[in-house]
Amino acid sequence: MNILQSLALVAATGGLSACSSDGGDGGGSIGGDAPTFEELAIEAADLVDTYDDVNRALPSDMPTSGSARYDGVAAFSSTAVNPDTIVTDPDSLASVTMTADFTSSDISGRVYDFQSAQDVDIDGELVITEGTIDGAGFSADVGGSLTEDGVDVSYDGSIVGGFLGEDAEAIEGYGAAVATPEGGDPYVVRGVFVAD
Repeated sequence: MNILQSLALVAATGGLSACSSDGGDGGGSIGGDAPTFEELAIEAADLVDTYDDVNRALPSDMPTSGSARYDGVAAFSSTAVNPDTIVTDPDSLASVTMTADFTSSDISGRVYDFQSAQDVDIDGELVITEGTIDGAGFSADVGGSLTEDGVDVSYDGSIVGGFLGEDAEAIEGYGAAVATPEGGDPYVVRGVFVAD
């Protein structure tokens, strides 16, 4: 099962069981309220419907100039390692926006509007920096600080992924970060994302 198929399960399982999840305001919405956990799960399912049968791009499919913005959904877990498990039982979902500059082979973005599956208030955003595009794949650093139920948690990690379809119409990827709560012990959080 690939990441896209896995994200479809969020809408069928976790998304429906968390319909009343309020989560935090995410700290990142522009011009409106943050989407709910259920809305993010539905958006993930819509992305899956669109790209489930689309293959990873080949290096020859990649644009060599210009830029593209990708908006989508990320799923996170502090217990699961396998991408399929992360999306079938996520701790949280979030919006993700990434911009690929094909001229300079750079990629950057942010992860925001976090919504918890367990009604934990999550505020803030993570930034995606130092990203490079190599062929039809990419890698980048991810980090920042979130406030989770009033506790500041710093994140430091990386992501890897690839472009989907001809002309790189979408992206999918996987990442991991060390989360260090203020006054607490570090732990690892893993995530998967898809965006178009």
